[in-house]
Amino acid sequence: FYEGDKYPWLRNRYICADFTSGRVWSFRLRTRDGFATADDTVEHTGRVGATFGGKGPAMAISSFGLDPDGQTLYVLDNKAGRLLRFVE
Repeated sequence: FYEGDKYPWLRNRYICADFTSGRVWSFRLRTRDGFATADDTVEHTGRVGATFGGKGPAMAISSFGLDPDGQTLYVLDNKAGRLLRFVE
C-alpha cells in the first residue's frame, strides 16, 4: 500500500507483482456488503527501472520496499539479485 507523494498515480493503492513474469500492477480495494474486491487495476511494469545500473524491468519480483522517507518505491528482483526502483 503506497501512501507517499512521489508517485501520485500510486497514492492509496495496493501494489502487487507476478513472480514469474515480473509484471507489476496496482489496484484500489473496494468493499461492498462485507466483501472486498480489487478495482481499477493498472499495470506499471514499464515504470520499474534499474537503480544501480543495468536494465529493468525485474524478472522475479519477490518484494517491495520504501526508502526511509516512505516516498521512493523499490522492487527486489530475486532471480538476478537486483534492486530496482519505480521511475516517475
